Amino acid sequence: MAGSYRVRYKRGDIEVEVESTDKNYVAQKLEELLNLRTGAPTPVKQAKPKPSSQPATPSPATADEELDVAVLVTAIHEDPNFDSIEKHILEKRSIDARVLLCFEFAHRVGYLQMSTGDVERVTDELGVKIEAPNVAKAIRNRLKKYLSAGRARKKGIKTPYKINRAGRNAFEKILRGESL
Repeated sequence: MAGSYRVRYKRGDIEVEVESTDKNYVAQKLEELLNLRTGAPTPVKQAKPKPSSQPATPSPATADEELDVAVLVTAIHEDPNFDSIEKHILEKRSIDARVLLCFEFAHRVGYLQMSTGDVERVTDELGVKIEAPNVAKAIRNRLKKYLSAGRARKKGIKTPYKINRAGRNAFEKILRGESL
């Protein structure tokens, strides 16, 4: 009896398993997965890039990749307005301002969507940790007009959010020292 070849690949919430008696087939599928991960084009499917209306800054991530907290925190610390961010957001007790800070810089760096767990990790690295349930409560009660949900909210299911134009304007008001 011929041997069975199996490859299991897991990234974030996605897990793919390829099993076959044909070693070449398994190797080919593994290579396709690795090409998808690194962004290299696959020979099966090539899509044309859409023109983007995003800023011309280099994007370290796409919407499918997991959030790199270090990149986001570094962008916040290296911002020319960091003194204002520290004075009006990080040193204050407002959860709303801190949540908008995370979404604004995620947008600037190229992460178009974030979950409440991502916000918790970023605020933890900034030294002003906000637990994910508190972030969700703030979004539900006060920030829903500044953020757009990527899908309908359901209990127990991860919902991605992104900042909208009103949220970006509100963040600029906070940086000037005005209240929401």
